[in-house]
Amino acid sequence: MIEETAVSVVETTGLTKRFGATTAVDDVSLEVRRGEVYGFVGLNGAGKTTFMRMLVGLARPTSGRLSVLGSSSLTNDVLRNVGTTIERAAFHPRMTGRQNLTLLARYTGLTAADVDASLETVDLTSRADDRFRTYSLGMKQRLALASALMGNPKLLLLDEPTNGLDPSGMAAMRDLIREQAARGCTVMLSSHLLGEIAQVCDRVGVIHHGRLIAVGTTGEIEARYGARPALLVTCDDVAKAAVIIREMDTVDDVREHGADALLVSAPEEAAGAVTAALVSAGITVRGIRPNERSLEDVFLEMTGDTVSEGRP
Repeated sequence: MIEETAVSVVETTGLTKRFGATTAVDDVSLEVRRGEVYGFVGLNGAGKTTFMRMLVGLARPTSGRLSVLGSSSLTNDVLRNVGTTIERAAFHPRMTGRQNLTLLARYTGLTAADVDASLETVDLTSRADDRFRTYSLGMKQRLALASALMGNPKLLLLDEPTNGLDPSGMAAMRDLIREQAARGCTVMLSSHLLGEIAQVCDRVGVIHHGRLIAVGTTGEIEARYGARPALLVTCDDVAKAAVIIREMDTVDDVREHGADALLVSAPEEAAGAVTAALVSAGITVRGIRPNERSLEDVFLEMTGDTVSEGRP
């Protein structure tokens, strides 16, 4: 039975999933609150999809507990109130968008009115009777979302909903997600793009190598992990420059930032001393300036990886 008054729509305690010797999800405890848009962020292979698959019974946890819509049992009553794009619907290329959704509706006890409503929600009504194979990538993503929205679910689990979309498609998808949140639907979406998540989510959970390493609003995460002032130093021989800068008392940390730059954790007033030390060592300094840290920089600070990097 669904607990309508529960504050937590998704709650896990020590949730773990192992595949042989590989731990895909490692002791994750999190809470998604009713009515919020929660972003689940991590590199490809970090454990996002495996975690979300466990929430709907597509993978069995190795250990730990979970609750969805106030219930610890994933009954049909619970699952019919969860819309998901975790496992992409296998749309038939020769069938129209409407025919594909109608087929899915029959299996789930929904009606033609539910199909029409979901097509209208994702702005596909005008192309609903075109064959799926003629759809652009953005339209295919919207049809997948339409399938998840049929029946007005109370919880949406969206796995990389903007993956492969162009900027206009990404903006349209963000608008759709906000509209669902505005009607009272709780949304949990995964992404490897922190900047994209920041534009639509109320809170963010960062997962890395299967472990949840940070939770908060994007502002809180930026403040927590991006508080140290930094200088961006562009120069030749960055390896030699890094050794020299690390020896300076005013510097906390030095990391390579691309092929010809260093990110130096130091106050802005240290710029002159850094420049003088490098020039004295015969290193050409092409530029030095305060670095405005982006969410991608914060991710790098937390994980030591880059946002665009993936893992097998």
